[in-house]
Amino acid sequence: MPNLEEIISRAAQLAEGTASDAFQSVVADAGFTYETLFPHVARYAARRISAKGGAARDLSQSVTIDITNGSGEVPEYVIEESLEDARLENYPIAALVPYSDFARSRFNSAFPYFAFSAGNIYFTNGSDGAEEPFTGVLVLRTSVIPQLPEIITEAIPMSVNTGEQIILTLAAVMRGEIPLMQLVNQ
Repeated sequence: MPNLEEIISRAAQLAEGTASDAFQSVVADAGFTYETLFPHVARYAARRISAKGGAARDLSQSVTIDITNGSGEVPEYVIEESLEDARLENYPIAALVPYSDFARSRFNSAFPYFAFSAGNIYFTNGSDGAEEPFTGVLVLRTSVIPQLPEIITEAIPMSVNTGEQIILTLAAVMRGEIPLMQLVNQ
């Protein structure tokens, strides 16, 4: 797993390898640097990988979510389109149901189930039929956008394939092959 400096170095080499100066591009002239572009490029590349289906496993990571009174906030770096394939690691038999069914309490509480809506996860553990909503921690396994670590020199947690896709995308953006609006509007 490369760190940000290694990613930038490889992307700059690729961008410069096309006989144009990657630091004198329209993107650089607009004030963007490799560092400022990284979050946008990571999101763009991750969504493209996720859309390919089979390669989505490269983005799969465990995400810890605090649940209070049966609901919790899904982090922004989770790829929303991949939530239909999400699973709960600490409740492996939990079923994903449509939010409309969850809200109507359509299922009996004999088994755990969960739903997503408007950036939140809703969960019932289906235990003893208690009246109290679930409060605790869920571990969600789903596709995520790679995030920079707290210490910039640490490796970015992502697969080799995801790292390569981010490097290639970053080089393409600096060469002007991917329009900024396409990148930012992802």
